[in-house]
Amino acid sequence: MTQLSNSSHWQILQVLAEGVLGVDHSGQVTFMNKAGLTMLGFDSEHEVIGKGVYELTHRPANYSSSNGTPNEVPGCAIINALESHHPIEDQDEFLWRADGTILPVCINAAPIFDEQGQVDNLIVAFQDRSSRHAIKQELILQKEALQLERRLFIGGPTVIFQWQMVPGWPITYVSPNVFSVLGYKPQDLIGGAVIYPQLVHPDDFERVSQEVEYHRSIGSEYFEHKPYRLLHADGSYRWVYDFTVIERRQTGSDYHSGYLVDITKHKETELALARSEHRYRPAQSVARFGIWEWDVETQSVYWDAETLRLLGYDAQEGILMDYSEFISRVHPDDRQALEDAVKSVFANPQQDSYTLQVRGQRPDGGWQWIESLGKVVEFSQTGNPKLFMGTVKSITKD
Repeated sequence: MTQLSNSSHWQILQVLAEGVLGVDHSGQVTFMNKAGLTMLGFDSEHEVIGKGVYELTHRPANYSSSNGTPNEVPGCAIINALESHHPIEDQDEFLWRADGTILPVCINAAPIFDEQGQVDNLIVAFQDRSSRHAIKQELILQKEALQLERRLFIGGPTVIFQWQMVPGWPITYVSPNVFSVLGYKPQDLIGGAVIYPQLVHPDDFERVSQEVEYHRSIGSEYFEHKPYRLLHADGSYRWVYDFTVIERRQTGSDYHSGYLVDITKHKETELALARSEHRYRPAQSVARFGIWEWDVETQSVYWDAETLRLLGYDAQEGILMDYSEFISRVHPDDRQALEDAVKSVFANPQQDSYTLQVRGQRPDGGWQWIESLGKVVEFSQTGNPKLFMGTVKSITKD
């Protein structure tokens, strides 16, 4: 086999897809192939020949040398290989480009020794790893996000479950915070000492089972259960919100994974409000007064069914509207008085209520005189009204 000439060597280097450069014993660049120049953003070899490799590829702020060797070379794989006389293989490194941006690379380097056994040159090959670095960074961010989500879930009222879709719904995983939410140890649920279907309230079990079968039959990937009750270890029941993902498998039984959120306090408040409304509705109907609510932040106004009936609407339920729609239902001649009353409360929060007589629009286009009492029941952190509530009653006015 004949030895390749220097010209042949150079031609081979020029067609390589990876960057190749040479460094002499003093740390100065002796050559760089076309791929290397392109990666680092140089137009020609003249821009790099004779330059200190550390100065060229790392740009240290404290760079100072008389012979091309930097005073400090922290983290420079090329200089470390030159000084240690040891080759490097597949080492990740960051090199500066000519425009000041940074290029992630993988470096391989091999020293070339002279007859006295001293390092004469160092041949360095480097590959662009921008895509790999970006993927690696994305994986790191995803891992951090998953760790954060896990901490948030496990530290709060949300319990993560996985169970197998076979009779008895055996649990294969449950997050540790199930003990603080439902009072059971994870190993009791996973080991089968506690059977999940037996925890579902008897009045809810049939509905929960039907929801599971329905979503499986229509091919749902995920679904939400209507709130249902689970038996706590102390004998009480907890209301939960259940979000489930169906994991269909080609072999073996399917799995359901999801999370439960303890919504007991919210549900109890909701039920208490419903009972309260049921109690006062007969008296409200006899006294002929309606109830309204205005959320200043969302600009939404709620009229209950009795308010609508006072205005002549055949209503069984209340309606939610935005503030502009609410104003449109007030007689044009009365709108300014209403706006002024509201503004006075905003201007003087200590005056947290008002009483006003205005005309509300009936479904036939006519107008009904009503008396509205409004009161601020919640203030924002800045002290401004946040939530108004009030009553409406029909009045006769000549």
